[in-house]
Amino acid sequence: MSIAAAERPPETRRTANALAGLTVTPMTCRIGAEIGGIDARQPVPEDTRAELNALLNQWKVIFFRDQPVSTEQHMRFAETWGPIIRDYGAARDPDHATIQKVRGTYGNINKWHTDTSWMVRPAKAAVLHGVVIPEVGGDTMWADGVAAYNGLPDDVKERIADLDAIHDATNIHKGYGKGDPRYEELRQQKRDMRKQHPLVAQPIVRTHPDTGEKSLYINDNLTTFIVGMAPEESTELLQYLQRQYQRPEYTVRFRWRKDSIAVWDQRQTQHYAVNDYPQGTARQLNRILVASEDVPHR
Repeated sequence: MSIAAAERPPETRRTANALAGLTVTPMTCRIGAEIGGIDARQPVPEDTRAELNALLNQWKVIFFRDQPVSTEQHMRFAETWGPIIRDYGAARDPDHATIQKVRGTYGNINKWHTDTSWMVRPAKAAVLHGVVIPEVGGDTMWADGVAAYNGLPDDVKERIADLDAIHDATNIHKGYGKGDPRYEELRQQKRDMRKQHPLVAQPIVRTHPDTGEKSLYINDNLTTFIVGMAPEESTELLQYLQRQYQRPEYTVRFRWRKDSIAVWDQRQTQHYAVNDYPQGTARQLNRILVASEDVPHR
């Protein structure tokens, strides 16, 4: 789709982009589209699965409104994009080790990140269902790694073309200091986590296995340093690349409603949960991760 087409009024775009009974309403000209014509409670036909996978490749994050799915329906819908990751270590549902209950508390520090970059084969996608949504705030933002890469100066692209960065699963606890009451508990958790998940080096520039597009593949939560660089140089370059990644023109912001579903491509995006809702307000979204056979590569 051309940028001109994406800038048309929503009604025109919806008609122009109808695909096999689906409606596609872009939210920006680069990233994010709302999809209609789907009932996630029902099995998705094979031809529609192919269309939805193509739409995810194109828009990087796609949204579905008014989808009151059960746990089992959520899991089946997630399989539209591939086999789901079962027995996920961060799951919070004792009855379903596949599902992580993402709860937020006002004041939590969050950062732009992508999930599971510490795995040799990181997740392909995530399927997030809004269960309890604040009346005010609690949006999620996504950033486009392809646009971020394409927008870099040529000399920077050349500089990072063959670089790898270390992703550390234990770095998620880096904000806890010795004064924290859970310091010793979290320190032991980090030891246990490191035994299960050693450090992983990932290319800073990753090639998408389906589209062949290149994107930045960094993670402000978990990327610790660039292999072969002095610490100061590594930090400076990572911070520069992260600033490019989160430029407003490369992002989309989604206002949650109960029973909305967001599906995003973990291989070419970062996301950010905005903690701007009143203190003590409940917020819960249930997340399922879709597995990938792709090892990040240039």
